[in-house]
Amino acid sequence: MNAWKILSPALALALVVMCVSGCRDYGPRDESKEESVSANENAAPDPQMDVVEEGGSLYANMSAEPQTLNPLTSRDVYASIVQDDIFESLLERDPDTLKFKGRLAEAWNVSEDGLKITFHINPKARFADGRPVTADDVIFTYATFMNPKIDAQRLATYFKDCAGVERVDELTVRFIWKKPYFKSLEVSGTFYPVLP
Repeated sequence: MNAWKILSPALALALVVMCVSGCRDYGPRDESKEESVSANENAAPDPQMDVVEEGGSLYANMSAEPQTLNPLTSRDVYASIVQDDIFESLLERDPDTLKFKGRLAEAWNVSEDGLKITFHINPKARFADGRPVTADDVIFTYATFMNPKIDAQRLATYFKDCAGVERVDELTVRFIWKKPYFKSLEVSGTFYPVLP
């Protein structure tokens, strides 16, 4: 109890000193810096900013290295970060509206019963080597992750009620579901990247 009587005034004094030092005036503000910032905001856009160059390198700092870049078998977040920049799916969600929009697919149809989902691949869609994306690539990707010899059970689980995928023509592919599933469009169009 005697020590508390000695420490109480010292702690109170330290607290007052800290509060007062936090209220210190650091001198006059430099108004010219504020004016130059607002003047730059109204400046004309730099025409060089609209130039898009193909190729090059992207450098990103991650706290760990991806275990694999195979999008069908990977399980770690670091691989997902890289894969999002190098692989594409048929659809994606618009971040503003949360509605689906085409990525590799330019159009899609869902049958009235919800069991058939048809994707029309954009004829301009290409892989990195310039080869066109076709219905056969979608079928190959589906067959690969559904193959029990491939360690892709994490992905195949979502397709347990999918009866299969069929080629309608070179740029049209149809997913056939065994029973209605509220996420069948999302699963069919966004849950996997199309592989060459």
